[in-house]
Amino acid sequence: LNPGDTVLIYWRSTPYKEKFAIGRVGTQAAPITVRGVAGPGGELPVLDGNGATTRQVLDYMSEQRGVIKIGETSVPALTFPEWIVIENLEVMNARPPYSFTDDNGGTQAYTDPASSIYLQFGNNITVRNCIFHENGNGFFVASVNENVSHNILVEGNYIYDNGNDGQPLRA
Repeated sequence: LNPGDTVLIYWRSTPYKEKFAIGRVGTQAAPITVRGVAGPGGELPVLDGNGATTRQVLDYMSEQRGVIKIGETSVPALTFPEWIVIENLEVMNARPPYSFTDDNGGTQAYTDPASSIYLQFGNNITVRNCIFHENGNGFFVASVNENVSHNILVEGNYIYDNGNDGQPLRA
């Protein structure tokens, strides 16, 4: 993905069972956008982490932390993601006991703090009009050493019923 690129994910009656990572840089004038295209009744496309697959051509750390990851990837080499927009998606089922197929074809379980979107680090990231549920964390932003996440805009989202069995629910 390059500055100005837009990925459209169209609603369909069955959930998508794919995971992905974004380790690229957009610009203020030309952000990288991943946008769900609603169905005829306004339904958002669903990304279901339970049984999802990471494509073998992808290579990134912390696959078990979320359905969507923004942060470090091996391909492309490490960059500090900037000017990324994620919008109009429903993301669910990133938590134990759910599992997924990793980029090596093996089965991995999600960790307790897994989330719909795991933002490892980034700058000028916008997440809007999404629904996050049935995850360990609904949405998680981290900062790693010198890679301090900042200018994170989360607006118009519905975040509910997240948490793990035997633990308090989290927004």
